[in-house]
Amino acid sequence: MRRPGGNVDELSLIARPLGRASWVTCATPDYLKQHGRPTHPDQLKSGHRIVSYVSARTGRVLPMCFQKGSERIEIGGSQGMGVNESNVHVAAGLAGLGVIQTFSFAAKDAIARGELLPVLLTWQPDPYPFFLVYPPDRHMSQRLRVFIEWATERFAHKFDRAT
Repeated sequence: MRRPGGNVDELSLIARPLGRASWVTCATPDYLKQHGRPTHPDQLKSGHRIVSYVSARTGRVLPMCFQKGSERIEIGGSQGMGVNESNVHVAAGLAGLGVIQTFSFAAKDAIARGELLPVLLTWQPDPYPFFLVYPPDRHMSQRLRVFIEWATERFAHKFDRAT
């Protein structure tokens, strides 16, 4: 399933890479104590609740993706609840409502404080690319040019590495 963002397929637009974000799958220590710490993605299908991310654009649940070598597994969100805003997604995980899969930068502080614990660390999907996309224009305004430079610099510090 295609997630919002990601690779740019529209050839008539200029796509400036901002960076790539790694993923983390995590839950609270209390949740993991109660439900067990999964060692394989398939274990999430029974005995675990998942807090899914729902696309605000399409209304569809975006599956959790796991990859180890050539093996790829997608887990839907029918075992829990779904939200369509990233801060609420992390907050639901922090509230112990289930396992979440989110961008590492979104959960970094909660993990550092021990409020969320990463699981399935050997099952990582590919980092997710982010782009600043705009129409080509030979007469780009100075405002747009400054914004593009600012956004490129600002987001380079947020993501794990440049594309």
